[in-house]
Amino acid sequence: EQKAKMKKGPSIIDLFKNIGTNAPFGLTAVNQFGFSFCATIRSTFYVYYYNNVIQNPSLYAVHLSLAGIMGILATLALPQIAKVLENRKIAAYSFSAQVLFTIGMRLFMVSNPVLGMVFSMAFEFCSITNGSIIASMFQDTAVYAEWKTGVSSMGSIIGSSQIIGAISQLICPSLIAYVLTSSGYVAGEAVSAATGTSFVNALCFIPMAICAIAAVAAFVNPLSN
Repeated sequence: EQKAKMKKGPSIIDLFKNIGTNAPFGLTAVNQFGFSFCATIRSTFYVYYYNNVIQNPSLYAVHLSLAGIMGILATLALPQIAKVLENRKIAAYSFSAQVLFTIGMRLFMVSNPVLGMVFSMAFEFCSITNGSIIASMFQDTAVYAEWKTGVSSMGSIIGSSQIIGAISQLICPSLIAYVLTSSGYVAGEAVSAATGTSFVNALCFIPMAICAIAAVAAFVNPLSN
């Protein structure tokens, strides 16, 4: 039955069913949404920040290279971190650290772009860590569901987790469009100081709020290793 569900693809009904019957899944879903939402918002506004706010596209190339290095470092560090901390605690601490890093970003991204990038790379390290650990947390919720009901639900859980990322992708464009419109941005025209400030605020404050909510969800998640 589970193999048949996986072949058919994830269902929105499965998503709400899992949220309603599996509390750890619902909380992990908040983490997944936060991870996906922040990734989309940041990747979009980084382009505007480097090209329009500080007008240094070459620094964006450096940013992308460093982000790749952060991905490698996070992948190497996570197995060692997981030996010491439970999955939910890794997510909770990582999201909490991201809240602090966005404060550093907001303070320095305009006045000192290089120092702002340092905080941004720390955020990227945590983001990549979250992406990996959340996938493991979803597997934990599937094991929990099977223990609770006696029925394997791995296919339903994994399929539902994919829908969460898709939902965040549907919401982000509307928010991005709203920020661009409300800031007075006009394609092809020079960006004013006020518009640039709006871009930086969106790049920092939106992820800050989302990560704070995700951190709370991870802290209250009752599912231990």
